[in-house]
Amino acid sequence: MELFNEYKNGLNFLTIESFDLYNSIDDRIALKKILNTLFSAEDEIFCYFRREEDLTTDEELVDLKKSIFTRFGSLGSEFKYIFKIDERRFDAIGKLKLKEDLANAIIEMWKCFYSFSFFIPINGLTFEEYEDYLDVKGVDDIYGKKHVYDSLTRFICNKEVGGGGLVITSDVRISLDLA
Repeated sequence: MELFNEYKNGLNFLTIESFDLYNSIDDRIALKKILNTLFSAEDEIFCYFRREEDLTTDEELVDLKKSIFTRFGSLGSEFKYIFKIDERRFDAIGKLKLKEDLANAIIEMWKCFYSFSFFIPINGLTFEEYEDYLDVKGVDDIYGKKHVYDSLTRFICNKEVGGGGLVITSDVRISLDLA
């Protein structure tokens, strides 16, 4: 894993590159450590998803979706399609409230969805308000910059295309120890 920190246009971009969640247990453990640093068990997480991942086998996708939708079926969690072409191509949002196992849930979603962003909402943002926000502002938001600029969150985590990197966009500098 490699870390790159960049500041531009009033935002910090922490990029974590060169990892493989599909084949490397060390990379999965390192990502779990990062996620457990950024999030606590009590956090409510909002997510944005775009279509199913092509790099994951169909058999594994079935198992992942079963586990993911079981999580979204739990108390306090929601999943909603905001645009759907078919079963594999869609835009969706989710609200996840887990008391434990957040890092494993994030890794499952990482493997299941082609595009995936997640954040802790601030300023009392509700799930319904988030849906309205996306309806007005649109879903195209490279690295979640609008989410931070518009004070929906202090930071947002974004899966890079291909799944080999994570970009954390924030209004404060985030330091992580990968050792």
